[in-house]
Amino acid sequence: MYPVFLHPAASSQSQAHLLIEIENLVKDIMVMTPQITISAIRQNSHDHSQIRFDGVLYGRLLQSLPRYLDLYSPEHDYSEHLYAFWQGCFMAGLLSPDESYDLSHSLTAFWTMGQVIYLVEQILVAAQTPMFSRKAYDRRYQQRIKQQAQAVRMTNTLNRYARTLLIRIDLSILKHHQTKVDIDTFYGFLDQLLHKRDNRQGIFKDIIGSGWCIEQGVRKGYHIHFYACFNGAEHQCDWYMADEIGRHWLEITHGLGHYRNCNTSEEKAKYARMGTLGVGMIHRDDAAARQNAIYALSYLTQSKKEDQYLRMRPKGRRAYA
Repeated sequence: MYPVFLHPAASSQSQAHLLIEIENLVKDIMVMTPQITISAIRQNSHDHSQIRFDGVLYGRLLQSLPRYLDLYSPEHDYSEHLYAFWQGCFMAGLLSPDESYDLSHSLTAFWTMGQVIYLVEQILVAAQTPMFSRKAYDRRYQQRIKQQAQAVRMTNTLNRYARTLLIRIDLSILKHHQTKVDIDTFYGFLDQLLHKRDNRQGIFKDIIGSGWCIEQGVRKGYHIHFYACFNGAEHQCDWYMADEIGRHWLEITHGLGHYRNCNTSEEKAKYARMGTLGVGMIHRDDAAARQNAIYALSYLTQSKKEDQYLRMRPKGRRAYA
């Protein structure tokens, strides 16, 4: 079988999008080869022809391997599908678990169809391990826990003051700049924003509560849902305060960032028409508004947003607080 040369491929896609691409590739592999079992693979008791591995999927994996492998770092934790992919790469000799990928030192610059099939087999093995299932379970469990925690925290804040001004803002990176911002850089931006909050700088001078959640999506890439609460007896202009937080974000990201103000008149009118307005001025004795506020913040952690979780994050870092 003739070898195929794997050449480094510069990518116009962001890290966030490439990680989702790898996840989708692993999902496709799992769908296309459901009849292959771990025992059959480990015992080499099957024929390669059993794997329904068409030319499109083969070419997709082969052509993209260099840019995929370049994403790996032992300093990060990964979601279940990325875990399966990296485990397959370890077994195929493409990666060392303790080292980042370096094509110039790789012995796999030339690959054959059989070698790619072996990689696919090892990805399948990893996708059928308890660790794969545990990662998926833990993520969904933590999602439920943080939903409950957010509801309790918001309830306690609303109980403290007769009126609470609730701000919600979405922070992201402009689409044409997303290739410049990896997950470490994005966490660095968040840290700078939280430093301003914790030191009560600028608009955060009178903050009485806040929370955030980092997510990863196909369109927005890495993004943050952020909320902040202020004493409604002292502050009333919610759209302005949300804009000020947004300006902090633009300053921190040196113009790479973008923000969506959820407290504009247009945004609030849209939710008011649906009877779900939960931002702006919330009165302690208004049961409906309080419930809407709790629901609005539950958006940060809603389980139905199954495709928005982080696929990669620095070890020891949380995705919400």
